[in-house]
Amino acid sequence: MKESDNIWKTKIPLKIKFFLWQIENDRLPTASALKKRGWRGSHLCCLCGRKEDVNHVLFRCSMARFIWCGVREALAGKNIPTSWEDWRGLQLVNEFKLPKRFTMFLFSGLAWALWKTRNKMAIEHIYPTQAMQVLHLGVSFMQKWRPLLKASDQEKMKEVVDRLKHWAMNFCPSVACVSDIEEI
Repeated sequence: MKESDNIWKTKIPLKIKFFLWQIENDRLPTASALKKRGWRGSHLCCLCGRKEDVNHVLFRCSMARFIWCGVREALAGKNIPTSWEDWRGLQLVNEFKLPKRFTMFLFSGLAWALWKTRNKMAIEHIYPTQAMQVLHLGVSFMQKWRPLLKASDQEKMKEVVDRLKHWAMNFCPSVACVSDIEEI
């Protein structure tokens, strides 16, 4: 089964299915994609200044990496995805020990939160005060969409969402100073 078949079968709003289709077909209007179409703006990420493409926005930007590290910790995984190809690979389905339909639901909520946040930053110049706000937004989307799932899946997805919420509520950033400078 092609990944696009899985996208259309996922129980999420239609506009999110189309968003996933854009990701799958490299049609998301990122800065780099817009630049290729003649846009006069910068092709760089407004947060970190690196080339902005789909994989950067959803996996490699510092904001995205924070989100995926949180998911890894909350769901007791070992790795984080670094690209769309990596996410849809069987490695990560097995990584979080979730059925494929749940991983697509999880990805949808978090990716939509990252994309909406990226648009706020790039278009409206409104930046989140904490990266945790993006995770909360993604959890909020999953909670709103959960009634679209079959009754049996709703409770199982509630457990996944609750694990993410529990991790977020108990997150305590390190206050230790990190440096690569060594004292002699």
